[in-house]
Amino acid sequence: MLKPRQTPSATPTPVSDTHLISSEIMTYNHTDEFRYFEGRRFHNVTKSRYCLPNDETALKQEHKFHETLRTVWQSNFSAPIANMLKKGGVRVLDVGCGAGSWIVEMAQQYPNCHFTGVDLSQLLAREARPENVSFIEANILDGLPFAAKIFDYVHMRNMIYSFSEEEWKFAVKELIRVTKSGGFIELMELDLSLHNDGPISRLLHNGRSSDLQLRGIAVKIHDVIQNLMESTQQFSLTEKQQITIPFGKWGGEIGAQMADGAICCFRTFKMKYSEAIGVEPQEYDNMLESWSDEVDEYQPCCIAYRWWAQKVY
Repeated sequence: MLKPRQTPSATPTPVSDTHLISSEIMTYNHTDEFRYFEGRRFHNVTKSRYCLPNDETALKQEHKFHETLRTVWQSNFSAPIANMLKKGGVRVLDVGCGAGSWIVEMAQQYPNCHFTGVDLSQLLAREARPENVSFIEANILDGLPFAAKIFDYVHMRNMIYSFSEEEWKFAVKELIRVTKSGGFIELMELDLSLHNDGPISRLLHNGRSSDLQLRGIAVKIHDVIQNLMESTQQFSLTEKQQITIPFGKWGGEIGAQMADGAICCFRTFKMKYSEAIGVEPQEYDNMLESWSDEVDEYQPCCIAYRWWAQKVY
């Protein structure tokens, strides 16, 4: 194991990375940015497997999920970067920033650092951005539109619906490329399967997993992220953490929010998931109605993982 390098130095003044953006960002096509299915709005990006909606309902769910994650982890990050963020002058990149719940909160907490969000579509309203936040519409699978080694801390989470395993490898390499020597990378993902689940939970999970696998999405990526990061030989150390999150009203407000988010997803993909598990749409609706009682009986939970690593070179 290589010895860890020192945390990258930071100056006490805010920084901007506008001049670091490559000219390729100007070529992204903003026409027909969204598509619609079953009354929901989705990204309309050809080179992307990401399949969740991005309409107002989804963005509200995203914000609730952000609050849930902050509560269960008792923090917005696990990497040892608190001191350098407090000093200021740090460049932070958030890949897959969505509506900006994480990045806006971090920017408000650390006003002397600069935060850049990247996502497939511009979902964060300009008027909602603090002055130390900028946004770039880009797809990481096209390569991040930044020069190498310019960010002190690179953050990416909730991408379980986005990549095949090969695309994960490419994405991690891109995160590494834009991170400074001595900088930190942090990932967070859920294991979509429930532990201590009941028969309806298993059917619903099987339907979702079957659909995601048909899309080529790596649903078990949490099992390989650690090895994937270490195999790059770019890090002096890596750390994996995990936490258990309840599903259902039995788990209080957190459990209720997790179950509500799952129900919303299961309803959105009703036709696909019901077909995958071989039930009629009406029977599928009945299953969803019964699921809330089942989760309170079985008291299932899921596991969330965080990985952080310090880059050497």
